[in-house]
Amino acid sequence: MISDDHHGALAGRSTTKPLMKKILALEDARYFKRSLVTGDVDLKRAYDMVPTFIKEMALRRIGMSEEGIELWSAYDETKQVMSTTAYGLTEPISPVAGAFGQGAEESPFGFVAFMSWLTDYLDTLEHEPYTFEQDI
Repeated sequence: MISDDHHGALAGRSTTKPLMKKILALEDARYFKRSLVTGDVDLKRAYDMVPTFIKEMALRRIGMSEEGIELWSAYDETKQVMSTTAYGLTEPISPVAGAFGQGAEESPFGFVAFMSWLTDYLDTLEHEPYTFEQDI
């Protein structure tokens, strides 16, 4: 699920508010000499930059069977991609990344499995939310 704070490339929205939240939290932590852990995810290339070996590890992590992983991997190893241009279709290429194809039905499931690594890692670093010393 994408947070309501997602502002990138949305008409009439600005990145100012989420950036100010982060700046204020950083300034507060520095002033009160407190630890602060943050994490950001750039969804700009969420699907098309994932290498196939990382996809395989993510699917194992969530318990997909080896047979299922092999079937999905066979698709990655044999797929070819073309782009539509003003001059027609380009020559096909075999991508080395893009394990979760944009628009593919299975891609959101796979990407969530991949991103769960990040959230689990962050959970090991900080168990309590950052709170401000005074209302702002």
